[in-house]
Amino acid sequence: MRPEGMVARHARALVSVIAVLVVGALVSAFTWRDTQQVQDSTQTKAPQLSAVLAGLAGGDLPPLPAERAFKPGAMTIAAGSRVDGPVAISGGSAEVYGTVNGDLVTFGGDINVHERGEITGNAIAIGGVVHVRGGHVGGQTLTLSSEFGAPAPVDASKRVMQQLALVGGWLCVLIGLSVGVLVLASDNLSAVADALERHYGSTIVAGLAGQVAFAPLLVALIVALVLSVLGILLVPFAAVAYVILAAGLISVGFLATAVVIGRGWRSAAPGSDRARRAATLQAMVVGIVVLLLPWALAALLAAWPVAETLARGVAFAITWVAATAGIGATLISRAGITRAQSRQAVRAMASPSWQTPTPVSGVVAARRPAATPTAGPR
Repeated sequence: MRPEGMVARHARALVSVIAVLVVGALVSAFTWRDTQQVQDSTQTKAPQLSAVLAGLAGGDLPPLPAERAFKPGAMTIAAGSRVDGPVAISGGSAEVYGTVNGDLVTFGGDINVHERGEITGNAIAIGGVVHVRGGHVGGQTLTLSSEFGAPAPVDASKRVMQQLALVGGWLCVLIGLSVGVLVLASDNLSAVADALERHYGSTIVAGLAGQVAFAPLLVALIVALVLSVLGILLVPFAAVAYVILAAGLISVGFLATAVVIGRGWRSAAPGSDRARRAATLQAMVVGIVVLLLPWALAALLAAWPVAETLARGVAFAITWVAATAGIGATLISRAGITRAQSRQAVRAMASPSWQTPTPVSGVVAARRPAATPTAGPR
């Protein structure tokens, strides 16, 4: 089987497998989101309270009540009444008109000590504010932040949408880059893609060699410039130009890999130059979508940290292999420069502008007129 056929078959199989995984992950993610919202509504406050109390324990703060001592909801100490402390509530404010014999602690609420109200111990508001409105607090008045402990859990659906938006942003960037490459270097891109199809085994080795030699070549270039008197001034410009050149080669190689994957999914029919570019653009978009599907799958699995980590590892491996093969094809084909020049020469030779209207064959060559001797005077 020809290498092009093998690449096409593998590309179709890769697309089918990734599509099935994405659909399954999408259904699982939305199902998990509905159940998680119900669980979060009943289990959010307790873990947050325990984390805050653990973070506030120790130091110069007075001792705080245990988590089990906190009662949910607001509380009002009526005028003339006396309550023995410590008093701890969560998710509401405390209105003190009478007397609290000891400490009063609130989590997620304020403490309002009204006129004739008294707290003989400390007034501590975690995630709230202590207001003394004509009353009296015998101990310390402390206002603590509820963010001192572990952060509140992030909504899973929001995290999934953020990750999907990031993947969509990369898709737009790569499509815009592909249009620019097609306009400026269409022949080079086609040459690199053809080299990848014909030498797909050697491109991995060449790509690895290029990655290993990237840093040593940059160091050698800088050292060569430093050793010269005028070259030391060109070190910053040479380093930036080297990095830009390497980024350009990586981009062309990655897009060439996308073209090969897209050709395997939908082969391009021969036609005019415009039709060829349109077919290349379609194949490139299909290949980019295929290469970004593993990252979309990892985004859909953001609700499960372990599964997300594994999916991101697989996505990174696929992207690295695609980029490495593209770099190798770019190096083997010399960025498609030789073939691009040959194609330009072929188009120039095929152009009728340089040809003369006289046919080449079927015309008898005419002899140049020669001077004949004339009889002079005798």
